[in-house]
Amino acid sequence: MPESTALSALEVGGRVASFVGIALLIGGAAFGTFVRRTPTPDEDDREQLVLAVGGLALVAGSVALLLDQGGRSPLGLTTLLAIRGLSGVAVLAAGAVLAERHVRVAALAGGIVAAVAATLG
Repeated sequence: MPESTALSALEVGGRVASFVGIALLIGGAAFGTFVRRTPTPDEDDREQLVLAVGGLALVAGSVALLLDQGGRSPLGLTTLLAIRGLSGVAVLAAGAVLAERHVRVAALAGGIVAAVAATLG
């Protein structure tokens, strides 16, 4: 049986950051949409911060994974990693221009798209 190569620190960090970003986006958006009722302005600010950190982690993790691959990955994997990163960019852009309720929807959708891309890749 052939031995697998050891994972680089960049790959491990990229995977961790990507999955943390996915969890923050889906979890934060779902909590804000389905659980929390009549939030205070401070809670709104904290929710926006969680979603922004999730988007940033998703982008940073995807970039780290793309850099780790160094052009060695097949086109399909590169495409899925790019989709994952662009999901984070879309959430960050939505946070900059949309109202809070719409940011939750964008974060939930972006997190789900990134999770599907991570599953397929």
